[in-house]
Order: sequence, then C-alpha cells, then structure tokens
Amino acid sequence: MSVADVISLLGGIALFLFGMSLMGEGLKKVAGSRLELVLYKLSSTPLKGVLLGTGGLVRAYTTATARALEAAEVVTVRSVVELEVTVDYSLYERAALLIQAAGAKIADPQFTDRVTLRWQMPEGTEPPLLEQLRELTRGAAQVSVSQPFYAPF
Repeated sequence: MSVADVISLLGGIALFLFGMSLMGEGLKKVAGSRLELVLYKLSSTPLKGVLLGTGGLVRAYTTATARALEAAEVVTVRSVVELEVTVDYSLYERAALLIQAAGAKIADPQFTDRVTLRWQMPEGTEPPLLEQLRELTRGAAQVSVSQPFYAPF
C-alpha cells in the first residue's frame, strides 16, 4: 500500500465522517430532542443497540427482497430460431398477420423499397409458416432461418 493509497483512504474516511456529522445535525434540527430520546431508549445498552441495528437491517433486507419478488416475473427460456423475410408493401400486412397467427414474437419492421420482417419462434414450429409465406409470395419469399439459440419466449 503506497502513501497515496493511505492518504486516499484517510480522506475517504474523513469525508464519510463529515457527512455522518452533517446528517446527524440535520436530523436533530428536523426531529428535535424526541428522536434523540427514542433512540437513546432503544439503544441504551450495547445489547439493545446491536439488536436494534441487526433487526433494522434484517427488516430492511426482508422488505426489499419481498418487493423485488413481487415485481419479478416468470420468464420461460426455450430454444428459438430467428427468421427474416423481405416482402413487397402489398404483402406486408398479410405476411405480418400470418407471422402473428403462428405465435411468433415479431420485431419492428424495416421499411425501405420493400418491407423486412424479423421474428422469433420456438424451434421446430416454423415449417408450416414457411409454407404459408411461400404460398403468399407465390414462391418468391426467401426466408432466412438462424441457428437455434436460447431466449425468453
């Protein structure tokens, strides 16, 4: 540990203690002597102080964990393929409807002189849709299919 590291460490500790001091003064101004009395009664012995601190931490972590679990959602990960096809504007809506009806997750289309559609669907479920797209485009659709990979679906 170099001298600069020691100085940085001491400076950080000093800044932390200064911040704690400011916070304590602010709490005294806001809460007055009532908060000080309550805290004194709750932590008048070292054992009470440790229990209050530990209990507070446990309660805070328990509450935070419960809220995180409430906000979480269940996601199923499965083997999927990503497909891409480019169609004329006249076929865009019908192609998009076929893809959605097949249960695929479709991405935002790209519009140039033609429309490029990208979507993901479970591996092995794509052959019927590929046939429907070939029929819709009279065999002109060139659908690219990626290698299978795992993704939320």
